[in-house]
Amino acid sequence: MTAISSLLSGVSIGEPRRHGRLEIFPLFAFSSDADAFILLDEALIAKSVEVTETSDSGSVPVLNFLSRSTVPVLLLDGEELVGAKQNRILNTSILAPAGAQILLPVSCVEQGRWRYSSHSFKTADHALFAKARARKASRMNAMQERRRAVGESAPRYVAEQFDADQHEVWSDVSAKLSRMHVDSASSAISDGYESYGERLREFEAALAAVPGQRGAAFALDGRVGGIELLATEAAFRAIFRKLIKSYAFDALEASEVAAPKVSTKADVEAFIARVLGATASSAPSAGLGSDVRLAGEGCAGHALVHDESVLHLAAFDEQLAI
Repeated sequence: MTAISSLLSGVSIGEPRRHGRLEIFPLFAFSSDADAFILLDEALIAKSVEVTETSDSGSVPVLNFLSRSTVPVLLLDGEELVGAKQNRILNTSILAPAGAQILLPVSCVEQGRWRYSSHSFKTADHALFAKARARKASRMNAMQERRRAVGESAPRYVAEQFDADQHEVWSDVSAKLSRMHVDSASSAISDGYESYGERLREFEAALAAVPGQRGAAFALDGRVGGIELLATEAAFRAIFRKLIKSYAFDALEASEVAAPKVSTKADVEAFIARVLGATASSAPSAGLGSDVRLAGEGCAGHALVHDESVLHLAAFDEQLAI
């Protein structure tokens, strides 16, 4: 956990901004020594990668990723892939090797469709809502064994290694759509984001990244619900809009809190301390590096570590998952 500890120990916290029920504290850290990589959105725009079903018949828990990129491609936990036979979200963060073909562990977030709408996938402009990501992190941490045979890349092994419990994901999506009063013919979480698109864009405009920011702490109703850190400022800035919507979609849900308190930097520091004290369980990633699971006092999360650099860290308050 040396790379993770070094990163978190050097984090400084900026002044919070607030929109509605959501507060965001900018997080700053020393520049990473991570090797060059690009994000999935950039790779898809450049047409240097393609994400497809594994075959004509498809397989719900895995997708095929083909890269022609000359640098590795970073895919982030919770990013939604839309199209093909049904929409999916990534179960964990993955650094796909340059010019390689790998399998991506995913979960379906569109239960009512299993037919092609396109040959390949594109990315959505949001990540899975934070409460579902928190629940997914807790479930994945609860796995008794997280082994992967060296060189093994068969679909069932990748699916089992990074299983997020498909039925629970469907349950989270269905319950969320119901609470948000969204009608979706295929029970697609993307329909929820589309229905609230204008209000979500208001959060994005009000909470834009500040110079030097490599991460953020998110507080809902005065309680720190999670933190996200990326390897570089550029990567964070590029993905931040998706993370804002991940938390904002929860902030738009009706609340029973009449007068929430305001979070402080001390609250963020206390949450980071809990993550620093978490137990780390490391296993080979589905791509390059190690997939590290974090389980601590009332928190759960994960980090992708490659060559002693933390490419992505996400940690959640387990109260968010209730």
